[in-house]
Amino acid sequence: MKRIFIFLYATIISSLLFSVSLFTLSFGIEMCALPLMLVFTAIFALVVLLKLKKEPSLSAVLTIRKLCEYAPFVAIVAFVLRRAGVSDTSYTLDFISVILWVLVLLFSAFSVFFLKDKRMPFKFKETKKKPNIAKRIFTELLDWIDAFVQAAFIVSFVNVFVFQLYAIPSESMVPQFLIGDRVAVFKTASGPSFPLSKVALPRIVSYKRGDIVVFRNPHYASGRKYEVKTFVNQLVYMLSFTTVNLAYDESGQMLADPLVKRVAGVPGEQLVMVDGVLYARTASQMNFAPVKLDAEFAKYNLNELEPSLKRKVHDFPVSSDDFESLCKIEEMRKSLDIESAKLESLRIASQFNMLCTQLGSFKPFQTGDWQNFLLGKDLWVYNLFTNIDNLTQRLMTQEGGAVWFSAFMTDWTKTCPAGSTPVADDPYEDSMYRLNLLMKLTVGRLVVHNVENYLKTGSFSSNDEERRSLMTDAQNLYKYSLFNDSRNMPVFPANKDGKPSYIEKNEYFMMGDNRFNSLDMRHSYDQTLVSVCEADAYSLKYYTRLDPHTVNASRILGLTTLRFYPFNRFGLTQSK
Repeated sequence: MKRIFIFLYATIISSLLFSVSLFTLSFGIEMCALPLMLVFTAIFALVVLLKLKKEPSLSAVLTIRKLCEYAPFVAIVAFVLRRAGVSDTSYTLDFISVILWVLVLLFSAFSVFFLKDKRMPFKFKETKKKPNIAKRIFTELLDWIDAFVQAAFIVSFVNVFVFQLYAIPSESMVPQFLIGDRVAVFKTASGPSFPLSKVALPRIVSYKRGDIVVFRNPHYASGRKYEVKTFVNQLVYMLSFTTVNLAYDESGQMLADPLVKRVAGVPGEQLVMVDGVLYARTASQMNFAPVKLDAEFAKYNLNELEPSLKRKVHDFPVSSDDFESLCKIEEMRKSLDIESAKLESLRIASQFNMLCTQLGSFKPFQTGDWQNFLLGKDLWVYNLFTNIDNLTQRLMTQEGGAVWFSAFMTDWTKTCPAGSTPVADDPYEDSMYRLNLLMKLTVGRLVVHNVENYLKTGSFSSNDEERRSLMTDAQNLYKYSLFNDSRNMPVFPANKDGKPSYIEKNEYFMMGDNRFNSLDMRHSYDQTLVSVCEADAYSLKYYTRLDPHTVNASRILGLTTLRFYPFNRFGLTQSK
């Protein structure tokens, strides 16, 4: 008898202390937390002191047992309410509240344990009177409501601390995951935090390359309002067994949060990606070397999938022919001889000057403000190639056209290094340097061909084989610029003062397996018009999303462990 009251009094005291930790002077939803906990604690204390202590009865025991079951649930609701408003809470206050909540949980659990029928310290006479039908129906209804509410709280605890169900929303992880696949994410080892607080369980797992993780999207703001909304969304999502998703933004678009991607880079590494191959180096291994494990997961040509799996894929970003043309561009870039490109660029500029002289027009040779002949979007790959006829006419007739064209074609040759590797220690800069030259040579060839055709026919338009071949090259180069961000990535982290930087401790770099259809940690959500080659003042430009960044371990929710739906693809999801 004495033992049960010790635990009940301990529950009351810990609940009262927990209530004090909820105090706030803010006027918002957070001010509801303290009254809620105080009212519950008062009811609990009155039932214990006035009913169970003075006049023990079966109804009093059942009531106090039910209150003990709900004590940690009410406390966690108050905990969330206190942190759902605009006023912030310190780590110290969060920690104290969590400790007090744990005490409420333990003392109430022990109280329930000793109030079970087999350990009941009180003796009551059995009653033979049966309740009427209305009361029985009401009691049954209350039992159902009670079971649902308790299940909801238990599910929420499991969702926060143990595992989370997740429905794959996109094809960024094909062929590992398809749209609609349901996976279970184990969270305990990843150190989950208490809802809306800074207090977390210790993280006992260290992630390795190849792990598939679910993590909070770093592209989205992590303000208090957003965190509250995310918590509610995840709770509803879990309670509905992934059938109801409320994670939409103001425009009605589904939020890409959380994300599921594969760990591609780990602490202590510097990465770079060229032509779809990921390279890494460390402080102890200074030369970039291909990451063999990444090659096992990266998928570029979905057309190579098995027919049974291919039928389930919705989007094929590139056809087999497109992928082949992309690979041809990469082979041309690799095999480009810089010295030969230099000689051809000089020849094209000289030939254009000679042709303009034959036309008898001297405006193109006047200097004027020739540096601003083409600026900004005029140098965009698409604009240059689609407007090649208009560009040729401008170069032939407008002041400074030939001067600008000569600088466009040859300025890079003044500083190009000898040999065939312009940037020896940076394969990405080397590849973009060469890509820019391929584009420039194609522009130059088209311009010269247009002028030659004009001298012969009086028109730029022609449908000869050379023109068709050059326009095909231009189309393929533009197409490559669209997919460049999926096949290439600059050195990351970027060098500082000419020295390599490495991914810091507890930071990880993630990518999707379906590289043409994955907006991941390589990218920003905004496109920017940038130079293909920063070293060339007259470089062509293209639109890019490249902005690589890491994800801190604190934002990783857990490892995907099991695909439980569809049943014909049931199985573990992590690599060995």
